[in-house]
Amino acid sequence: MTSAPRTFLALAVPRWLRIARLALIAITALNLTLGAILALAFVVPLPVRSADGSVAVEYRDGRPAHVFLSRDDKWRLPVALAEV
Repeated sequence: MTSAPRTFLALAVPRWLRIARLALIAITALNLTLGAILALAFVVPLPVRSADGSVAVEYRDGRPAHVFLSRDDKWRLPVALAEV
């Protein structure tokens, strides 16, 4: 008795393997997209932070008496790294 010839369906890829391949492609595409966004975040320069600070009037003991807004209407007080 001879065996039946192999048909196209017998050579088809199993369903779980197709699903795994699609999942791998989707995960790879997601990683490439997130990597591109992360790379753009490091390539694009940050805004210039050299804006003038606010004028602060202090008492003799160093406490602030009055602080004026800077030119761009923001509170920009100088702070030492140790005070943060």
